[in-house]
Amino acid sequence: MKRKTAAEQVQRILSILPWIVANPGITVDEVCNRFAIDRKSLLDDLDNVFYNVGIYPFTPDVLADVLVEDDRIYVTLGDYFTQPLRLNNSEALSLLTAAKASMTLSPATDSSLLATAISKLEHSLGIDTGGALDVRLADVDSSTLDTINTALSNRRQLQISYYSFGRDKLGERIIDPWSLANRNGHWYLRAWCNTAQGEREFRLDRVYSAILLDEPVASEPTATDPQRTGGTGVRTVRIVGSHEVGWIARSYPVDSQHELDAETLVVEIPVSTQHWLERLLLRLPIDAVVTDVDTGEDLSSMRSSAAKRILDRYGLE
Repeated sequence: MKRKTAAEQVQRILSILPWIVANPGITVDEVCNRFAIDRKSLLDDLDNVFYNVGIYPFTPDVLADVLVEDDRIYVTLGDYFTQPLRLNNSEALSLLTAAKASMTLSPATDSSLLATAISKLEHSLGIDTGGALDVRLADVDSSTLDTINTALSNRRQLQISYYSFGRDKLGERIIDPWSLANRNGHWYLRAWCNTAQGEREFRLDRVYSAILLDEPVASEPTATDPQRTGGTGVRTVRIVGSHEVGWIARSYPVDSQHELDAETLVVEIPVSTQHWLERLLLRLPIDAVVTDVDTGEDLSSMRSSAAKRILDRYGLE
């Protein structure tokens, strides 16, 4: 049988995936019969979705999760995929710059539609068309940051108004704040969310307001249980290996990266789910040493277990 090209495989996945999402628990055979696809090709496609479908920063709300259990298929798409595509400030600014450059380079072209689009972009970005452009991304309101720091110092709960990008929704939450971190140009607050009953990381430029409460913090930060697969707790993983592991810092936000010696790199990266961590582990060189920063736990067994599950799926040893 002729091997499918990458484009053909993507087209097939895009045809099959929405139907699986709309029919949770559908059997492998039912999908194969409906789409005239053999079992191995279907499982290959699902593996591609599991390991490769998601967007930066690869947190649970922007990942696709695939589970094949008892020959039934369950696919959960991240919140981002259920929302209309929206431009962030950086993307909108890049588009605005390109549009203005286009008008400058082709002044003779009828550009009334482009000019209208530029005007709308400038309005949405709050840019005065006649003035200089001054862009500050990921800025945090100083009073909000002061309130958060006070809560951290005094171990008090906070009520925050938070914008969830994936859900495109502003909501109120009661949280137990634990710690602040700055990664990839953004401030993050790690906390226990009493509203969601789970650990969360909140990006501070999406916190619209913060109110200091009288209630003391009732929860303590703990290392994420390695057996949890659907939680949203955050654990920090240390990877020690050759310079090959340097791709991690070029691809994902990391806490730190430094040379141990001329041949060895140390990378520390926060992860939020076991599924994502397994994907990372399977892409590392076999001699890389991976441990949990908080507990010192050796995570090599997690990599072995993930590899065994994949081999068992295809009946390989």
